Amino acid sequence: MFKKYRELILYIIIGVLTTAVNYAIYFTLTAIGVYYIAAQVISVAVSILFAFVTNKIYVFQDKRAAPLVIFAQLATFSGFRLISGAAETLILYVFVDFLYFNDSIVKILASIFVVAVNYVFSKFIIFRKKKV
Repeated sequence: MFKKYRELILYIIIGVLTTAVNYAIYFTLTAIGVYYIAAQVISVAVSILFAFVTNKIYVFQDKRAAPLVIFAQLATFSGFRLISGAAETLILYVFVDFLYFNDSIVKILASIFVVAVNYVFSKFIIFRKKKV
């Protein structure tokens, strides 16, 4: 069963680890008084780098190592992650500043949306297998 769903299972595991990195940074920074939007930007940036490396190597097993390929993948990956990160930030901003929800709860709920969107971007655009 693992072999059949290997990619999806590993994506979920890496996604959990990426989310843990994101949360650890976000909650640590907000706990020491960093403004939540600044903490969000920093946590997203670090999470993007972590997710790129782990998804490339472990999830999608992309072995292409030419510097231009890696640069193009990182740029595309980062671009799509910045889009989903911006969406998450906008969700945080609207729900915290205008609707007065707790930022921690909104952060957790918004992450569900982000994980799903990022899988689609990664599987079908960034690390897609070339048809021969």
